[in-house]
Amino acid sequence: MLRSSQNARVRAGLLVLATVLLLPPTMWAQEADLPAPEDVVAVSAFVSLSGVHPGGEGMLAVVGDILEGWHINAHIPSQEFLIPTTLAMVAQDGLVFREP
Repeated sequence: MLRSSQNARVRAGLLVLATVLLLPPTMWAQEADLPAPEDVVAVSAFVSLSGVHPGGEGMLAVVGDILEGWHINAHIPSQEFLIPTTLAMVAQDGLVFREP
């Protein structure tokens, strides 16, 4: 027969084991199981240069198609712990980028 201290240790061990076994499978996902960032968001760009003359302005729209089951946060997050989404444009000679 087990003593009360041994019995308590056995119960604690079983509780830990049950907790670990009942964790959702996503808790066990390793980095190798996660898709590459470029597979999570497919980015497309659309440009409108209709009627644009040298020194004029055109419009550029950037669209992200997000993989089902994933999400991205706003560029100004509503909660402190959320990571903001950023878009960086690479400078090109003769082009200036600005927010609308």
